[in-house]
Amino acid sequence: MHISPLARVLLTPAAVFRQLDRIQTGKLLATMLALQLLISLVNIPMFTSGTEQALSQLPAGMAPNKWFVVGAALAVSALMPTLLILFMSAIFFLAAALAGNIKYRPLLSMTALASAPVLLASALRAILGITLGGDGKSNPLSFAALLHLDTAPGWLQIWSYIDLFDLWTYALVVAGFAWTIKSRRVGAYAAAALLWGLFQLVLLKVQMMGAHA
Repeated sequence: MHISPLARVLLTPAAVFRQLDRIQTGKLLATMLALQLLISLVNIPMFTSGTEQALSQLPAGMAPNKWFVVGAALAVSALMPTLLILFMSAIFFLAAALAGNIKYRPLLSMTALASAPVLLASALRAILGITLGGDGKSNPLSFAALLHLDTAPGWLQIWSYIDLFDLWTYALVVAGFAWTIKSRRVGAYAAAALLWGLFQLVLLKVQMMGAHA
């Protein structure tokens, strides 16, 4: 039985990263985009509810069409993960090029595969949103939600945006980058950890600003 590398990388990442040359990158990205679109479609009720609340706060006559806003949110939700994969894989390629010649496609495949936990988390959040309800903004999988942390102090708010799947992805990216460039040097792991860490800090800041907007 053929099992998608997206599923296999969650359990046996080393075996998958060893066979990156066999991965059909275009098919992989198309599969991830289709899955993310499906997840976004499941989230339409939350998109609609959030849009209605936001539009109700605008002056009469200034609010755009509700379904236009929902459609835009749906498109962004579906496309953004793929765009972020393309962006980070390009950054990894530039970093790897400084150490020697390497092809871009394996790094693109690695970045996409390492994002599998994020895709899984999105699916779980969509399911929890349907079964338990929610505002679509809070993360029911976050450490704050799972451990019932009081995030009132400013520095503790970070735990409302970080979950186990983020750390899982972090580990896959660091190991996958070193494996892809075929280096076991500490510097390779450190480079991936630093680049992905800075990337996640920027995303975290954007999420926190959006939540307080």
